[in-house]
Amino acid sequence: MYKFLNKDQRQELLDELQIERSKRYADRIRVILLLDDNQTYKDISKFLFLDEGSIANYRKRYMEGGIEGLILDEYSTKRTKLNLVEEFQLANELDDRIFASTKEVVNPMSQGTLQSGSMR
Repeated sequence: MYKFLNKDQRQELLDELQIERSKRYADRIRVILLLDDNQTYKDISKFLFLDEGSIANYRKRYMEGGIEGLILDEYSTKRTKLNLVEEFQLANELDDRIFASTKEVVNPMSQGTLQSGSMR
């Protein structure tokens, strides 16, 4: 690989690294700096305990959007498998009690917490 950052870009990343409080975002900045230092994806993966695919993704995001593109998280959500009545019941149940573990929440209908098709 070759150096792809100019002096100003590199300094901007170094400055951002000094003030960044999130380890996740700081690691993304480190990835770009290490790539610019001709480190391989494999080596960076070992240094930072990151997947090589993530490293490639961070490089692409930086090249397309600069620091803002690198830091931006774009997570997509998936539609729930519960119907509207079940969603309502689950929301009420979550408001009414504290669960000791996620296992208690994962399948409340099988535990008898929610009754299919009826509302409290």
